[in-house]
Amino acid sequence: MDAEGAPSARTVRLMQAMGQPMSAPKRVMEINPEHALVKRLHAIHTISPNDGRLDEAAELLYDLALIAEGEPPSDAAAFSRRAT
Repeated sequence: MDAEGAPSARTVRLMQAMGQPMSAPKRVMEINPEHALVKRLHAIHTISPNDGRLDEAAELLYDLALIAEGEPPSDAAAFSRRAT
């Protein structure tokens, strides 16, 4: 999920642990527009762009991507509520 050419989240954590000032790079999350879930979210957005489920789903997907990279979600309690 790191921008191309940017240091990985692991590198940033390692440098910060060594006392080196290093800001986290901008994160990039790539999605597959042909995936059934993405298509369903798009259909919901088309019908009701302000549907609260869209924000919840986006945050859940982002947290799951972080976990897949070995990072904890930014708000574990909120993640837990969204995941249930």
